Amino acid sequence: MTISSVGSGGGPFLSPTPEGIGECKFTSVSGELAVLMLNTQEAQKELDHERLDAARHDFTEGLRHEVDALREEAHAAFVGACFEGGMAVASGGFGVAGALSDQGKLGRTSWESATADGLGKLAHPLGSMVGSNYGAANAKSASGAEEAAKWQMDDCREAIKDADGIQNRALDWASSMGDRDAATTAAILSNKV
Repeated sequence: MTISSVGSGGGPFLSPTPEGIGECKFTSVSGELAVLMLNTQEAQKELDHERLDAARHDFTEGLRHEVDALREEAHAAFVGACFEGGMAVASGGFGVAGALSDQGKLGRTSWESATADGLGKLAHPLGSMVGSNYGAANAKSASGAEEAAKWQMDDCREAIKDADGIQNRALDWASSMGDRDAATTAAILSNKV
């Protein structure tokens, strides 16, 4: 909606166009103020719509980042589990080899048995280390960004709703100014005849 006003166009007080009050031209200060209010509210609504679009984009990006972080976390957990499983298999293999080697030795353990014991004890900590990442922290951070974007969207919707209300009141006021200007014009013209 674009409201236009001209100080010396048309009749002495009001020059309506076929489009209605949105295109009326006022010469009174009240009418000019009403037009200014309408234009200001329309500009505010356009700005709020742009901010709403930006908040929607931020929300979508936050959601995408959260999903990516959760995927990274799942991948890292899988790699860690594979590494831990591999270490456990190696430990088992050395354990079998050590058991076969220890049969002939009384009271002494072979290097294979010692290696199996060491790999078995290290499998879980090393698997956890290999599989760790900051996916959960990144997902939580992205979730916070999503929530902030939701708040921005709610704020923008509320601002648009408020601007619509103010604009409707200003339009009613501008309409009453137009009616008053038309009545004044009619009164002046009826006295001249």
